[in-house]
Parts: sequence; structure tokens; C-alpha cells
Amino acid sequence: MATSDKALTVWQSLPVWARGTIAIVGTAGALFIAYKGYRAYEKWQLDKDAKAVTNDAKKTYKDLLSKGKKLSFPESNYSSTANTITTLLNGCESILSELQVVEAVMRVTKNPVDWFYLVSEFGTREIEDCVYGKTNYDLITLLSDQLDTSIPVINVRVYNGRMYVGVDTIVPLRDHLKKMGVTI
Repeated sequence: MATSDKALTVWQSLPVWARGTIAIVGTAGALFIAYKGYRAYEKWQLDKDAKAVTNDAKKTYKDLLSKGKKLSFPESNYSSTANTITTLLNGCESILSELQVVEAVMRVTKNPVDWFYLVSEFGTREIEDCVYGKTNYDLITLLSDQLDTSIPVINVRVYNGRMYVGVDTIVPLRDHLKKMGVTI
């Protein structure tokens, strides 16, 4: 008797409930493995994209330096700001922490070279999401994903002579960067 015939005989000799249980458990196991594989691929792709953004920022920063542009502050200010952003947006952020991030970035970015140095200094960092685990972010993706709370009337902010209320927290930052010729 061939091995496949023996396996078929064993399978057919099992009660219906046992065959059903094996089929369900096998299907669930296969779906779980497929899900884990997909999540691993998704994480790999996000990490790859984050590294590409950081590398592009480093290249642009070096190009600006070669053209004689200079940082507005000592390098330690940008490192400190990157650490502050990480601390404020790690876990469940609030409207106040988002606004503090906007203000911290606006404080150290006076021209494009400042912005690109801040992005390259931030690099890629693992940020704990509020509920969903951890994600590796570059600065641009982190700000775009996390600064999404609408500014309520009680937290009206005025930046560069313009009042912001009822818009996402990233809007004042985008306006600030746009004045320098940088878009995110």
C-alpha cells in the first residue's frame, strides 16, 4: 500500500467532527502565517521608505552646505529637537503634545538647510503607536501621520501673524515650511 493510500485511509477513518476540526485549525494556521508574512513585508517596506527619505534629506543637506548655506543653530539644537519630537509623539499623543512638536520644529527651522538637517538628524526612529504597536518612522512621515488633530477653539494658535483654529495641527507647520520653499 502506498503512503498516499495509507494517509487517505487514515483520513477517511476519522470521525466527521475530527476532520472538520483539522480543516478549520489548518486553515486558521495558514491564514495566521500569511498575515504575519504580510505584516513583516509591510514593516520591511516602511523601513525601506523611511531610510530613503532620510538619505534624500542628508544628500540635500550636503548639497546646501556645498552651496555655502549654514545652519541657524548649533547641531545640538537639532538633536535635542529630534529627541523632543520622539518623546512627545511616542505613545498616545494629545493636542498639546502635537502643538509642542509644531512649535519645536518651527523654532529650529529658519531656512531649508535647517529642515533637511533636522530630518537627517532624526533619521528613522521606532515610535510606539497609541494602540497598534511600534512603527519605524522618518520625520516627514511621522509628522504627516501624527499631527492630525484639529485645533479646537480653546487652543487657538497664532503663528507668523496668522490665526489657526479648526485645522489639523500640521497645517501651521506646512505653512511655515512652505515659506522656505519646503513642502511635506
